[in-house]
Amino acid sequence: MKVNECNMVYVMKLRTIISDVLLVLVLLAGVAAGQEVSEDGGDDELFDMSLEELSEIDITSASFFTTTTRKAPGFVMSYDMDEIEMSPVRTLADLFELYVPGAISGSHERQGRLVGTRGLMIDNNAKTLVMWDGQQINFRMHFGYMVGMLSPFLGDVAKVEVIHGPGVVMHGSGAINGLVNMIPKTGTSHPGGFVKYEYGFREKARLYEGGYGFSYGENRDVYIYGGKYLARGFEPEDSLGASQSYAADVEAFGFKRNNFRVSTVWNHENFNLNIFSYSLSPQKNSNTEYGYFMNQSLGVRPKFLYEISETDSVEVSASLLLNDFGNVDSVNSPEDIRGGSERHWNVRSVYKTTAIENHQIAFGGVYGKKTFYDMSYFLSNDPRDGYESIDTEWEEIGIFTEDVITLSDSLTFSAGLRYEVFNVGNVSSDSPNITPDTYGNENTGTISPHFSPRVAFAYEYDKETSVKASYQHGFRMPDAIYYNWNLQNNAAATGLGYANSPSLKPEEMDSYELNLEKILNDKVTVNANMYYNIFKDQLSWGPLTNYWTADQVDAINHWTPAASWTWEGGMFQNIEGKFAVYGSEVMVDYKLSERTDLNLSYGYAKTDDDSLEQRYPAHQVKARIMSEVMKDKLTVGINYVYNSSYKYDSVPSMSSYYEDSRNIIDMSAVYQVTDNFRIKGVAKNVFGELTPPAGFLMSNANRGNMGYSEPRYYLSGEFRF
Repeated sequence: MKVNECNMVYVMKLRTIISDVLLVLVLLAGVAAGQEVSEDGGDDELFDMSLEELSEIDITSASFFTTTTRKAPGFVMSYDMDEIEMSPVRTLADLFELYVPGAISGSHERQGRLVGTRGLMIDNNAKTLVMWDGQQINFRMHFGYMVGMLSPFLGDVAKVEVIHGPGVVMHGSGAINGLVNMIPKTGTSHPGGFVKYEYGFREKARLYEGGYGFSYGENRDVYIYGGKYLARGFEPEDSLGASQSYAADVEAFGFKRNNFRVSTVWNHENFNLNIFSYSLSPQKNSNTEYGYFMNQSLGVRPKFLYEISETDSVEVSASLLLNDFGNVDSVNSPEDIRGGSERHWNVRSVYKTTAIENHQIAFGGVYGKKTFYDMSYFLSNDPRDGYESIDTEWEEIGIFTEDVITLSDSLTFSAGLRYEVFNVGNVSSDSPNITPDTYGNENTGTISPHFSPRVAFAYEYDKETSVKASYQHGFRMPDAIYYNWNLQNNAAATGLGYANSPSLKPEEMDSYELNLEKILNDKVTVNANMYYNIFKDQLSWGPLTNYWTADQVDAINHWTPAASWTWEGGMFQNIEGKFAVYGSEVMVDYKLSERTDLNLSYGYAKTDDDSLEQRYPAHQVKARIMSEVMKDKLTVGINYVYNSSYKYDSVPSMSSYYEDSRNIIDMSAVYQVTDNFRIKGVAKNVFGELTPPAGFLMSNANRGNMGYSEPRYYLSGEFRF
């Protein structure tokens, strides 16, 4: 089918979709408005909260002191998972795609779902920091937190905080373009237990979850969770303009290995212990593509709060994270894994005081190491070979401070600073993965000390109107494997008499942001954001021709006798100098009735350099409606997402499928059968939108998008006790 014919079909389909959605929204609003309100107000307390109360939700990820969304630097979003459970969201990627303004969920052909925020999406999630109750869980060999975005294990999460902005003062390197903090359930917040089973019809998916929480005294509780996931995958299909080749009787995008998550949260007065472990092994099973990456992690985070007085305290925490990763060569054998591992540990101490009137002061320090291993696992049998893994080590030393000043009942000012030093050790020539023996060990030495300031203010004009402004600086250390690629290519260039590419250094970001919130009445609230983000020395995958001619690149790729290095790219500071992204977001929350909420958002993002390859839509619209009907027995959710089309000349090799805008509709229905048992149905991509999400390889729209072009259906049952 030609592109013009596709466009005509698309326009007709879009008109039908819009008319159907509007009709459904109107009918739902009318039905909800006519429902009687139950005497107990229903189970979902969020439906009973005023708009002013919703804007004053506590936030823990933006400051050393618990603050609110109105006062936290930058735009902060808090999502209560009890509400999210009533929606079509099944994974963190779904949450970003359906809920988070100014964010998209993209695709990668091997490594899972990509996260893009405010105009920027690259080939991995390294620029977005993901945390479990403040503990950083990103992989730092490469990739960030990618396979985890596909995880359906959300049963131990009480709340998700999302911040668009660096957040470096609190969290250090990595929080350059946003952060995600998953707040776990506790025995106090979620007493009792649940068991859940979900079945996915398209890919024959089976999810088993269970959790139990209890208290044994004041400020003493335990929450335990476990989950298992299996999925056969999607049937091979010829779609998105490319024919796939698969092994006989094998389906794609399955989760056929051991996929699980277990976690425990223990609070005993001023002591807290978090332990989690998960394994995710999605597989491609395609003869023409690499398999997905296996990720397995074990995290331990003890924390103790010592209260010196009513105004002074010291919080000490330690973190240990073990990560295994690998490429599953699933065509030849599901056990044929190549990869490596990494170990992170740190100790952090924060002193807090409110002894000085109108001041909340925090200062402290952190010391830690990240050690990377090639061809070695902590949590399972060692891989047969290395894959994008090396032997090296980082040492991290940081100090930080923040002062939150209450200037008046209406005006709050905060200032913070972080100073960080990194010592990066040898990149060992013993790694048989991709490092040639001929250039030996290379020591990258100490990275220059990095200062990261932040200033912000929040002004409440009245109870209905507030405004915030902030400046934040962020930075991110290059991942470990980047040094290997840089040294590899420069060693080849030197041996051939060519000039070297620049040495690696941290990428930086300066973020300027203005936020406005206005509560129009007891039914409508409006938020508006404007931002201007400046990026310097950006790290991302780029062609070697950024630094050498095509003939030189060919010689570099075949420099080693075995000619084993044949990739045509590498991680570099591949955008010299600076570029900026500016844009805005507008959000409207409308309480249609006591039992029906409507949320709308619009996002705009634009780079100041049109020559840059862009994998982010200039315009996006998100709409969702959630309504309780049938005397609160039935909760219906509808989510709509619009992403504008991409300019063909911005990505020269882009597939023509991206010339159409993307329109996704997901739906859910939750029926409370009894007080303890409910069933839920979810329909993803109800109308079979063919235009795929933005991806790393936009020249091959089929890569990473198997199964996403057709409707997918899920049915679950959950029993609470």
